[in-house]
Amino acid sequence: EISSCSSMLIWRLGSIYLTLNVKMYICQHNLTMKLEVVSTLKDGLHFLKENPKILVPLTASVVLWLLVTVVSYGILELEYYDTAELLNALILLLLVWTVTGTLGYFLDNAAIRVAADIALSGETHLKNALLFTLRKLLVLLAAGFIYMLIVTPASLLIVPGIYLGVRLLFFSYAILIDNESALGSLKKSWNIVKGNWLRTFALLAVFAVIGFPLGYLLEIENM
Repeated sequence: EISSCSSMLIWRLGSIYLTLNVKMYICQHNLTMKLEVVSTLKDGLHFLKENPKILVPLTASVVLWLLVTVVSYGILELEYYDTAELLNALILLLLVWTVTGTLGYFLDNAAIRVAADIALSGETHLKNALLFTLRKLLVLLAAGFIYMLIVTPASLLIVPGIYLGVRLLFFSYAILIDNESALGSLKKSWNIVKGNWLRTFALLAVFAVIGFPLGYLLEIENM
């Protein structure tokens, strides 16, 4: 249980990177502007340090996933005396993870909205950010579904999947900052990353290089 919780924690902490992307997204609104990797990382980390309110929905998301992980282990460790009981338990798990996934997705995107409000106006009201994200949840889910339909098959060929995944990365930001539709957000992301694909990929790679070894070390430590 501890090992799985550690992995989940590392994965959820990766959501902090989503808030740093706000700076990157706003910067790339000017399509002639070249994204600077080092300065973006420094600005993003400073931005996060100066505005801890961004961490409120992310912290709630971390706690939610940790609780659900523990509950899921509890359900799986129970003894089941027939197939019907096991099937009911699996259905319950599917329902729990679907609801949790949706709520976690909502909280992650709420953090994006909080960060965007601060970056654009210098202040934010957490309640307003949560309500705005809630109103956009169906659009966010639709855009996320389309994103997966595009990127997942392409990922079988690895390189096309990486290229499309990075090129369409900012769909959530386009919805929450520019009020785009599901399809419009993907198009906006495509245009935003144009000319800055390598730099955007480099920023993703930095977090991957840090996150994956850390997660692996925690797995070994708790085995």
